[in-house]
Amino acid sequence: MLAKRALRIGREMHGISRMQIARALGHVDDKLVRAWEEEGRSNHVPLWVLMHPNFPASLRAYLLSEAARIAGEAPPHGAESPEAQSMVALRFVGQFISTLSATMADARISADDAAQLLIIGEKTATALIALCARLRQRASTGRVLHDAS
Repeated sequence: MLAKRALRIGREMHGISRMQIARALGHVDDKLVRAWEEEGRSNHVPLWVLMHPNFPASLRAYLLSEAARIAGEAPPHGAESPEAQSMVALRFVGQFISTLSATMADARISADDAAQLLIIGEKTATALIALCARLRQRASTGRVLHDAS
């Protein structure tokens, strides 16, 4: 029931018709898509539609975001807006690049250098993953959150 509702709301929110989805998936009419949205029917929205290369990307992002939200998945740690998280990510990327550049001056990464780079690299990866989550949220919902940070 939740997937049916999310498909309908996401489709309407992104201005995508049932027929557009049907055609993207190779169907000549929208009967199947209509059935996926019909809450009184016992069928389900199949997972394969999300993996279909022609399924609208904005709707895919919305459905995945809704699935995570409904499942109670906590958003990745980080700033609330993509703009604020971009600044966090840039700081870590800059620190990683400058540390790596200094390390590579002699074209060799020692065990101590590797340990230091690993710590910075993991923080950088976490910051970039959080940024991607914020960008996905913005792309799928269009919501602009105002963040004081």
